[in-house]
Amino acid sequence: MCAKVQVFMFTRSLHQQKIIFLPLSPFSAHFLLLYNQNKQIIMITKDSIQEAYAFFHQKWRIYSQSINGRQKDDIEYAISDYARNMNTELYQLLARNREGFLFTHTTFAADISFAVDKLEHML
Repeated sequence: MCAKVQVFMFTRSLHQQKIIFLPLSPFSAHFLLLYNQNKQIIMITKDSIQEAYAFFHQKWRIYSQSINGRQKDDIEYAISDYARNMNTELYQLLARNREGFLFTHTTFAADISFAVDKLEHML
């Protein structure tokens, strides 16, 4: 059985990222292979992207419209707990080497908004 390869190119500022989706069989997950700036291959399953997007998107919609400080704190806690246990490569891709990404109260709104947008483009 031969895998069908789909290649997408995204350009950002000074470097390119090549994204390859590999559907290995009708019953397996798709894999997202990214080549980062150091030409290292990062492998992320399509399922982990979809799961993170669904969770972050749902929480972001509530967070962005909430006026209840306690509810916002609960959402920040839930997102940071999820981020600690999510796919490491996906988290690193979203964090872009930023310390405290999704863990810092003062930058949380910008972080989660960026994460949702980035994940949506990866779907």
